[in-house]
Order: sequence, then C-alpha cells, then structure tokens
Amino acid sequence: QSAPGLTRGRTVRATDPIFGGANNALLRNGLPVLNSNDVTPQQFRTPPAFGVNTLTVVDPDLSYPRTHQYGVSFQREIGKGNVLEVNYIGRQGRKLFGGYDVNQMDITNNGLLAAFRQLQDPATRASVLTDPNFLINRLLAGDTRLRPVSTGGPLETGAQLLLRQAAGPLRAANGAIVTNIVDAGGVANAAAFINAGVRTGNTAIPVFQANGFSPFFFQPFPQFSGAVNVLDNNDISRYNALEIQVSRRSRGGLGYQASYTLAKSMDTRSFDPTFAIANRGSAQSTANTPFDIRDRRRNFARSDFDRRHALQGYFTYELPFGNGRRFLSDANGFVDRLVGGFELAGIMRAYSGRPFTVYAGINTLSQVLQSPASCNGCTSDMGRIGLNAAGRNAFFTAEQTAQFFAPAAGELGNTGRNFFTGPRFFQLDVTVGKRIKFDETRNLELRMEAQNATNTPIFDFPNAVISSTSFGIINDAVISSSRKVQFSAKFHF
Repeated sequence: QSAPGLTRGRTVRATDPIFGGANNALLRNGLPVLNSNDVTPQQFRTPPAFGVNTLTVVDPDLSYPRTHQYGVSFQREIGKGNVLEVNYIGRQGRKLFGGYDVNQMDITNNGLLAAFRQLQDPATRASVLTDPNFLINRLLAGDTRLRPVSTGGPLETGAQLLLRQAAGPLRAANGAIVTNIVDAGGVANAAAFINAGVRTGNTAIPVFQANGFSPFFFQPFPQFSGAVNVLDNNDISRYNALEIQVSRRSRGGLGYQASYTLAKSMDTRSFDPTFAIANRGSAQSTANTPFDIRDRRRNFARSDFDRRHALQGYFTYELPFGNGRRFLSDANGFVDRLVGGFELAGIMRAYSGRPFTVYAGINTLSQVLQSPASCNGCTSDMGRIGLNAAGRNAFFTAEQTAQFFAPAAGELGNTGRNFFTGPRFFQLDVTVGKRIKFDETRNLELRMEAQNATNTPIFDFPNAVISSTSFGIINDAVISSSRKVQFSAKFHF
C-alpha cells in the first residue's frame, strides 16, 4: 500500500513474529529475517478486492497555499483626545488546504439517474416496475434483500425494493409529502443502497457486479467503497471589510474605544481539513465538503464564521467624586472614603448571526453529504427567534417551514451552502470597582464583575434538516453562559 503522498516507489510493511517474541531479541544477535506478503511487482499492480474500507491519501500535486493581503488606512484626530480611524482590509486565499472523497457515487454517466427518473415519473413507473430489462431491476437481480410480492409468490423487483426504502417524510417540489427515497429524489441514496447489496450464495462481491456489471459502475475505487479521502489544496477564500474606529486615551478619568466592522467573508471551506477531511451527513461542518467533486465552486459561499455587522467596544470611567475630583474635591477622611475612588468599566460585543445550511434530508446528488434544501421565496435573513404553537423556541415559523422542499434527483437545492443567517450575538460585561485609601501605602480595593450582565441568551442554530420533526426548533440550545457575578477584595500594603 502506498504511503500517502508518495508518487514513486512503494512502501512494504513486513513483520517477523519470531524475533519480536524471542528472549534473545537483541540487535547484537543479528538482524531478523523479514517476510513480506508482497512477493512480486506484478502483485503490487493488482488492486485489492471490493471492500468497505476507507483510504486517506495526499494529492501528489500538493503545493503551498498562498494569500494576498491589501488595505488602505485613514487616521485623524478629532475633538480633544479622540482619534478616528477608517480602514479597508482585503484578503484572498488561493490553493488553500482542502479535502474531498474522490469515491463519490457516479449517477449520471452510467444511466442510473435517467432510470431513477423513469421510476419517479407516474407515467412510466408502472411500465418499468417489473420489466427485467429495466436498469435498476438488472442491477438488483438476486439481491438478498428482495422479498416475495405475496405469500408464496415471486420475488419483488429491484425497482419495487427501492420504493420500499423509507425517507422523510419530505415535501417534494409539487407540494406532495413523500416517504420513500424514490419519490424524495434520493438517487445518491439509491446508488449507495444498490452498491451495498449482495447476491444469494455470493457475498464476496456486490450484487450488481455479480449480475455482470463492471466493478467500477458506481465508484472509481470499489476496493475502498467506504471512502477515498484526498488531501489537496484547491480551496479558495475572499474577505473584504470596512472598519471604523473611534478611540480616546484616558483623559479626565474617561477612556474608550468603539469600532464597527462591515465585512463579508466567502470561501469553499472554512477550516483546515487535517482532522476532518470530508465530513459526511448533515452536520453544519459537512457543507465544507464538496457537494459535487466535478464542480467544487458550488461550495463557494459565506464562510462559517462570517458576521456581516460587528459592533464592539470598551470604556473605563473614574467617577468624578472625592478628594482631587471635580465634585467634593475637598472631601477627606470618612466622606472621601465613602464617595471617592469609584470606577466603572465595561466591554460590549454585538454581532449579526453566522450563516448556516439547511439540508434537504436526502442525498439527491452525492452519497457523501445531504443536499441543501430548496425553498420558495426564501431570503437569507429569513428567520427570527420566537415561540411556536407548542411554546418552544423556534427560528422558522410554521408558514416559513412550509416553503421548504427537497430538490429534484441529480440536483442541489436552490438555497446552497450557508444561505441562512443564524441568531444574533450580544454580550455586555461590566465591572464596578472602589478603592478605599487609608494612607499613602495602604488601600483596600473592592470589585464587582458581572459577565453577561444583561443575562442575554445567545441561541445556537436551529435543527436544520427539513425531514426532521423538529426542523427549525432551537429549544434551549444556547452557546452563551448565564449571567455570572463575582465579588472580590484586595488589600494593598
């Protein structure tokens, strides 16, 4: 087996079970005699038989990523001690590290998609259900999962078997509620289902291969039908931002900084794929896996971490009371200790929501990941936190959930990756401090710190699979902590 990324030569794993367990397993007693199952170069050229194993390799053309940064900055002092700063920042990434499953099921070049659509169409379904020459029936002939049509009757056909496979319930493009993978458009689910079938009396090869079809009918590497994950660097990114910042150095007991950022970050993948080469299924991170390995630009959309608007800032303010201050400047002794030495500080962050993907609940193009859902009249800012009819926190209303439907077989949904914008983020942390001075060297510092002082919950993404009974529901899923108040005292001497 090749070492990942090795383009010339082979690596051979060989073991000696005797030497490793011997009492005299010392190098000074001589090198062990290695025995390898790889005997001849010709055997290296023979691929292993069909299996459900997974292989991870490195693209031999792997090269270093590159990024281009550019920006313009303007700064000017305004008023007394205030500084205005305006920045434009741009950044582009090319040939970024990425990954994909090269063993994506083929549904177009082998005629499966055309046959699947025949089975979907009510006008042709009846004629192909029992036709022995129909492609799906030929692929599944003799499959161990076929059942008798009736007690003592003949076995069902492959087409009838597919119609028994549950999906959803899902809303189709015509508004009908469907409950099987055929009517739901799950042609990639069907391909994976057929690929996993075996024939009675012959479990060594898939049923379609036993029926005379090429072992490469569905996948280019059937010996690793689990996945052939490839690490490469063909992902891209783009970031543009306008930053406006006003700051004031501490003067007269007051200092602050406030900034607003209008930004847009787009990419085909939002994380380094080292530990997650090709995520699968319907998790939010899965949308970073290419929907279609023939056109990876179809994943180009807002980044997982994109926040269009960001407002943040901090302030520190020494209250103008007590000895040496604007008010009660002559106070001393007990009065100064009572009203003087107060300080306020705070940090505020307010961001618009991060984008997320709504999945169709069915694999209409790739068996690796679910397809994005389609939606009639949806906008990217659709959705707000509110209570549904059951009194649960929901992001989409009942009317909005009715707008979603599964895309057609062989297609991706019109919403795409990261189309919708999730709940907003707001947090305010406040500190109140007081210093009681006894003399020049001794003082007592009292502090109260409140994290998330407004006790504002930051909700997580809703359930984003339209086939789920809890689609659009958030319930109590939050990514923030509750308000925490801490008191402390410190004596300086």
